[in-house]
Amino acid sequence: MSRSRKRYIVATIFLTSAFWLSIEVALLCYTNRLTNDDNQIISEGKSKVEGRRSWSLNETNTKLVTIEEFKSMYPNTIHFVSKQGENGAKVYNSPSEKETEQEQFRLYQFNELASSKISLLREIPDNRPKSCFNVMYPMSTLPTASVIVIFHNEAWSTLLRTVHTVLARSPPKFLLEIILVDDFSDKEKYSHLGEKLSSYVDELEKVHLLRTPKREGLIRARLFGAKKARGEVLVFLDSHCETNYGWLEPLLARIAADRTIVVAPDIEVIDLKTFGYAKGQGGDNRGIFNWELTFKWRGLPDYEKQRRKSDADPIRSPTMAGGLFAIDKSYFYELGAYDTAMSYWGGENVEISFR
Repeated sequence: MSRSRKRYIVATIFLTSAFWLSIEVALLCYTNRLTNDDNQIISEGKSKVEGRRSWSLNETNTKLVTIEEFKSMYPNTIHFVSKQGENGAKVYNSPSEKETEQEQFRLYQFNELASSKISLLREIPDNRPKSCFNVMYPMSTLPTASVIVIFHNEAWSTLLRTVHTVLARSPPKFLLEIILVDDFSDKEKYSHLGEKLSSYVDELEKVHLLRTPKREGLIRARLFGAKKARGEVLVFLDSHCETNYGWLEPLLARIAADRTIVVAPDIEVIDLKTFGYAKGQGGDNRGIFNWELTFKWRGLPDYEKQRRKSDADPIRSPTMAGGLFAIDKSYFYELGAYDTAMSYWGGENVEISFR
């Protein structure tokens, strides 16, 4: 092997090692900085996070968060049409419906037939830890939110269940709008996403439907929606989810305290075959990445468990799943937003986490 070839190999190894070392040092510095913070920005008294805006909860007319309060804050826009799936129960189709179930499964990659039997606004279990009900939020200082939902060839029931649960379980004061972005769905094959959806959305206050002129992919479609958003905070959601009581305030409160924080909610589980609703494992895990830059879930390290004084305390995470998160709109663009060259799903969550 020539001397120049050896030098090239050594230089490559050195630069690669230096790159990963710099990332690890940056993450370590970030962790150490946060370790010194009180980090319970939303607490039962006063926030004491050094270098960040503090508030006295007693001075901002805050109030206790209760399920009853959320139920009364936004009137239901639909009536319950079915008791199937109520309280998160599983739904099973009859043997005679097997063929239809399989056809729908091929179209949507989940049991849409079961989903269609469930109300667009069903009751689901409130699995928040008891300590969450003692948390008080600075209601007078929370920013407004634009919820952005991207879809392509989505099922009617799951898309509208996402919309209705956001409307019904978000305080109107902070929910400025829901922006639905149709990423060039096939209107012939999925005709419900054409005029039927447009007419339906026209009847829903705060809901706006945008359509891309060509297939853009998740990232550019999100940017398409973000450009039209008027809220101070962008909240990105998948098109087949259900928001629970008290889902929005914790996200906004974290950002109100520090606009450079990107917040992801606890993610619970909806079974793709039965649409049964179950508690997730988010409270015991955080996001990491491997050497292939792939997102992974990993159990909390001991130092993070010890730092948290309550189950209501936030979890620090180096990376996030990416499907559901909130970010200050101005900060999103200060970071450079998304890389528009990313045409396919996957990788954008790690990229935005590193930024």
